[in-house]
Amino acid sequence: MPSHNCDVLILGGGCAGLATAFFYSQTQGSQTIDIIEQREFYEDDRSWCFWLTMDQFPHKDIIFHQWPTWTLSKGSVVIEHTNLATPYAIIKSKDYYNKVLAAIEDDPRQKLHLNIKVFAISKEKNCFVVDTSIGKFIARHVIDTRPNQFILRKKAPLHQIFYGVEIKTKQPVFNPTSAHLMNNLVANDIYCQFDYVLPFSPYHALLEVTRFSSIYHEPEQLMQECIKLAHQYTTEFDTLRQEAAVLPMGIDKVAQNSKSCHVFAQHQGSLRASSGYGFLRIQQRAWHHAQQIGMNKALKEPVLDLAIDRWMDLCFCRVLLRQMPLSPEIFILLASRLNPSQFAHFMNGTLGWSLRWNVIRAVPSWPFIKAVL
Repeated sequence: MPSHNCDVLILGGGCAGLATAFFYSQTQGSQTIDIIEQREFYEDDRSWCFWLTMDQFPHKDIIFHQWPTWTLSKGSVVIEHTNLATPYAIIKSKDYYNKVLAAIEDDPRQKLHLNIKVFAISKEKNCFVVDTSIGKFIARHVIDTRPNQFILRKKAPLHQIFYGVEIKTKQPVFNPTSAHLMNNLVANDIYCQFDYVLPFSPYHALLEVTRFSSIYHEPEQLMQECIKLAHQYTTEFDTLRQEAAVLPMGIDKVAQNSKSCHVFAQHQGSLRASSGYGFLRIQQRAWHHAQQIGMNKALKEPVLDLAIDRWMDLCFCRVLLRQMPLSPEIFILLASRLNPSQFAHFMNGTLGWSLRWNVIRAVPSWPFIKAVL
């Protein structure tokens, strides 16, 4: 088989890999990039959500919907936040893929290879050699964005597991101005479960059932719960697609090994350790990597959060692990004691010192003191 030569090889053409290539397409760099992706084609298989807390956001043009209001609930207690300045937003994968793939295709410095399997990665004197199903790729730098299933299943102390359906209904049953982020919160010793409902119109919504679980299981175990959730609104609907995943929680970021390929994956700081939110973090990391590639510099990680933020996140996960039945109360307290802007910035991971202090004061102290000890 022939060999393929490039300056930078990106393993994985998902959100992170494509983001790096997209931002590089906007630079004047002379480096060549090849992207290897295992899937045969891209489809509308997922979505990414976040609070729009920044004025300059590069993907405003593909936001599918925004909600100025969001809610959390436990039993009869409902917490509602409204803030026009920091709406909750969603980007659908089909729109993201279409945008970034068009930019990559128009860039003669970059090539995307689909339906390719990676067999081995080896480091030689001045380059990396990657064995694939279409031959060897030889590159000066390798960025590995692929999820590590071993870490996901065995190393993550907590798992965010969700199963969802996007539906269209015969009758108007949804309020498209309000997102239900953590509704009907319940918990036992193993997991905390809640409903997640994003209405796009009175007839159209994404409905998910989510668990923060100390035990790994496949998302399909939540399918029947998701159907029950849909039936709370209507029994007459068309299913447009399914969406399911397991995200690692509670994993501390580790230092990059300068002698191996650069890891840009879920377990390496791309996802917020305590919430699983990651789209904005991924875009920030990808932008920094693209600038470094464009200037032909060594890849270095941007500072997305301080050590105290990572420590607070890990303490939060430790509390969930040790006292899972308390988790609904903790989420409700956080939402009730933070104002909408504070809540949005906290969930996005953009914390100042005053907000850190407000978060500490919002949660019950004793479970967190025990988590530190």
